Amino acid sequence: MTEQPSSGDQITPLDRILAKIRSNRGMVRFIKFGLVGSLGVVVNLGVYTIFFQVLEFQDFLARMIAIEISILHNFTWNFSWTWRDRGRQISSIPARLLRYHGSTLISSYGVTLGIGWILMKILPDIFMA
Repeated sequence: MTEQPSSGDQITPLDRILAKIRSNRGMVRFIKFGLVGSLGVVVNLGVYTIFFQVLEFQDFLARMIAIEISILHNFTWNFSWTWRDRGRQISSIPARLLRYHGSTLISSYGVTLGIGWILMKILPDIFMA
């Protein structure tokens, strides 16, 4: 239940926007999905930095590890938070993870590794330093 301001309180435009978002299940899910994805980018960059710069893994391998960990991170948060209402049976996790992984495979690996490869070919002095 959304908390409404008392009759003496003035309703601000922000109050109206937040009430609309709270009342729209799809919008709430969209925002959660965006937050999880944004945090996934941070996880990806952090893991990549650790594996490439600290542990001195080869660039391509460090990127693959970072992508995989961020995919697992995003799946975990989306499963337990964003899509909570779609059932949380433990037995469904492997099949859901496989579907999620398949749906993110091209965007995660293809785009990230592809753009990285192109940038290293076009601007090798910047990206190979």
